[in-house]
Amino acid sequence: MCKLDNLPVRLFRGQDSRDLVEDGKDKPVYCTCRGIDNGSYMIACDVCEKWLHGSCVGDTEEEGEEIDLYTCPACRACLV
Repeated sequence: MCKLDNLPVRLFRGQDSRDLVEDGKDKPVYCTCRGIDNGSYMIACDVCEKWLHGSCVGDTEEEGEEIDLYTCPACRACLV
């Protein structure tokens, strides 16, 4: 079965696929920028389930609400 079949839209913050900041403060980091959740809009890739800051991937919350299946730039490159 294809990983893209019947995946849910994820337009909320979550704790999936997070790493911890290496400075010992145990803050989760997200996105390709390896930044923390700063309260800004974030979107999860429906393929790899990693969370990305909307500003890092050029997506706004309004645009995200219109997306049925979000694929991050890294996964999009693999699907080509």
